[in-house]
Amino acid sequence: MRNLNNIHWLYTILLMLVYVPIGAQTKNVAIHIGDTIPDGQVQLLNAGLSTATLFDYRGKWLILDFWSTYCLACIGSFPKLEHLQQQYSDQLNLLLVVSDKPGTEQKYRDFLTMRASRHMPLGLPTVINDTQLVAWFPHKGLPHVVWIDPEGVVRAITGGPPLNTENVKALITGKVSTVNDIATDHIVNEEIEKPVIYRSQLWGFDPSSPGSDNTLILADSIRTHIIMANRFLPMMLLELFRRKFPDQFTTGIVADYADKQIIVKTSKPIRAIFDRFYRLRRGEISNDLVDYFSYEVVLPKIYDVPASLAIMLADLERVFQVQIAVEKRKVPVLNLVQTREVKLKTGFPTTRSFIEVLSENGKQHLSGTNISISTVVNTINTRFNFPFIKNGTMAEDSIDLDLYLSADATWADLNLEFGKYGLTLKPTIQELEVIVISDR
Repeated sequence: MRNLNNIHWLYTILLMLVYVPIGAQTKNVAIHIGDTIPDGQVQLLNAGLSTATLFDYRGKWLILDFWSTYCLACIGSFPKLEHLQQQYSDQLNLLLVVSDKPGTEQKYRDFLTMRASRHMPLGLPTVINDTQLVAWFPHKGLPHVVWIDPEGVVRAITGGPPLNTENVKALITGKVSTVNDIATDHIVNEEIEKPVIYRSQLWGFDPSSPGSDNTLILADSIRTHIIMANRFLPMMLLELFRRKFPDQFTTGIVADYADKQIIVKTSKPIRAIFDRFYRLRRGEISNDLVDYFSYEVVLPKIYDVPASLAIMLADLERVFQVQIAVEKRKVPVLNLVQTREVKLKTGFPTTRSFIEVLSENGKQHLSGTNISISTVVNTINTRFNFPFIKNGTMAEDSIDLDLYLSADATWADLNLEFGKYGLTLKPTIQELEVIVISDR
């Protein structure tokens, strides 16, 4: 934080004498790109200091990252954010902001304590008991990121994906003159000035979106307007398919469409996108956003939301020359069962459930707190290249669990890790409903 001259010191002392909390200083008016953020005091956790003023952060780029304990994408980004802060500590302050109502301080203290006890301490400060920042920067999705330059001017409002090393470096080195070169603060105009009978638009990653992985549905007495913002193309297709056939996703195919229940038979270019999708989910490649798309459709009101979603799916199938269907196939399955009675109950019953996969000393560390075995199974199916695992434990208690796997681990290695918890994998061949993506 920069040194203050004598006049600034006097100004600060006067402010202290007449201090009013940040929430009472300014009307709840949203701040936009190009506006200068006013000063005010914030309450901090995990910072060494209990309070700070926004002017304390002048002189460096300030990035506000709104988060909550229910946002797994937020929690999963912590290692990346800590790395950015360490790498650019001379030019950047990264401040987490709790996107939650005031009075939840203890919940977040417990969350930080739990992470520290699991050897995953959070090394970034976080704002708590805030009412003003969320009023200045309203948002519908998380992560929600505000980029503020060293003079206190808001330069961008984005989702989580643009907050990466490439963009931060571009700003700090002056490669881009403003974050507006990276992102703006509008997704699409929700108001349609002239009557539209039908509109369908598909475009690539849109850095102007205030969030990522969003589906926005605006249905009124005139039209049905649906926007899917910045979705990885496979996720966009599968989300539409899930909405079209909800029964299969509740009774057969698992709700999060684990990769092992998707068979890609197509020879079209979309196959390469699915290959990158699987490799990204397993952490084998980084996310360069090339396979992210935004899609918007506007239809007359006679088309309700389900019908509109079905039209979106049909349009995407035509554009990418594929068809998606459910088929029954005999596939190799690893059935997870209990071999003995063990105490699997969580030691953190009041903590919000979360699970993450970390890279530690050349191994993948799957760490779960207050989670179900089903969540563990779904995560392994998504993130690791083992045969499909099916949960046959019938266990209902939430558990804490740590599994350590090398890069070349086999399912036998996984079985050894499960054995520590009285669980074992039994290989079988079963007939399952699977999603098949094939040529049209």
